[in-house]
Parts: sequence; C-alpha cells; structure tokens
Amino acid sequence: MFQGCIFRISKVVVGSNDLISDGTDYSVKDFISHPDFTETPSPANDIAVMILSEDVSEVTEFPKRASAELDDYDTSCKALGKGFTGYPEPGKPSKKLKLGYVKPVPHSKCQDEWEKFNSSFKVAEKTFCTFSDDTATCTGDSGGPLLCNEELTGVVSYGRPCKKGIPDVFTEVYFFNDWIDSVINDN
Repeated sequence: MFQGCIFRISKVVVGSNDLISDGTDYSVKDFISHPDFTETPSPANDIAVMILSEDVSEVTEFPKRASAELDDYDTSCKALGKGFTGYPEPGKPSKKLKLGYVKPVPHSKCQDEWEKFNSSFKVAEKTFCTFSDDTATCTGDSGGPLLCNEELTGVVSYGRPCKKGIPDVFTEVYFFNDWIDSVINDN
C-alpha cells in the first residue's frame, strides 16, 4: 500500500469479516516499510509489515505466502477489501469484507493499459496486475490481500479507483518473502 496509507491504521480486527460485530481488536504498535520503497515515478517496493501490540490469541488460519512467482494467467484470484464502494462519490468504507474475482494479466499488457492514461508511466517490477470487467479495487483497499490458488500472492498497491475494466496493480509478495521473514524474526 502507499506508505502514507499505513500510518492511518491504528487497529486490526482478527476473526471476523464484519467490522461491527465479532472478532478481536488488536492495536498496531509499529509499521516496518520496505527500505527501498519509492512513490515516484511509480510506486515500487510498496509493502510494509504491521507489528501488533500483542500476539494474536485466536486460533486463526492465515493463508500461506506464495512460494513462487505468479506465472499462471488463467487462474482466478480473489481480491479482498473493506474500501469504499463507489467512485467518484465514495460514500463510506464497507463495514463488511468484500470479495471480487479477478484474473492476473501479463506485465506487458498492464503497462500498455496504463500508458493509455499517461504515456510516460511505468508499472514497477516486482508487481503484477489483475483485470476484471465486473470488479475493481477501490479507495481504501490499499494493502488488502490478493489470493491466487489460496496463497497470499499480492498486496493492493494502486489502481484507478473503482474503475472496472482497468488493471489494478499489486505488489507481488513472493519477491519480498525473505524481507518479510527478517522483519518478523527481528520483532
């Protein structure tokens, strides 16, 4: 997620897909941003790890992180988020976890689509894009997970908010597994 976005988060809810009921709240103690993050000319290394104030006590299964680079463009992936549900009139963030099915697209196709909006824009390496005619990530979904083959494959980085039919860009988790492990081990 854009690094400026992470500092607005003060708690996480574990064990529920509804912010209003169920689940347990955990305070966020710290954020560790990737040291090579850049926002311009396009976001790169756009990933951070949240450090919670206490260990998660619920027995909760988290999806495992992808152990290989995404190269299957026929797979259906699940984008999850609690962002706004409309644009340009966003209303309020969703109180319930939303799910959208999307397909990965090759980096070259994603680059071609983004150049239609800005001819000098370059989609960063270590990212991949998804596409759907029916769904898109929206404002507030940054940092949300993308599950492909039931593995955490991507983290929402950016898109053209709520624009169906335009690729959304995800940081590809696989490339950051060693860095994530080192942050976890140090904390």
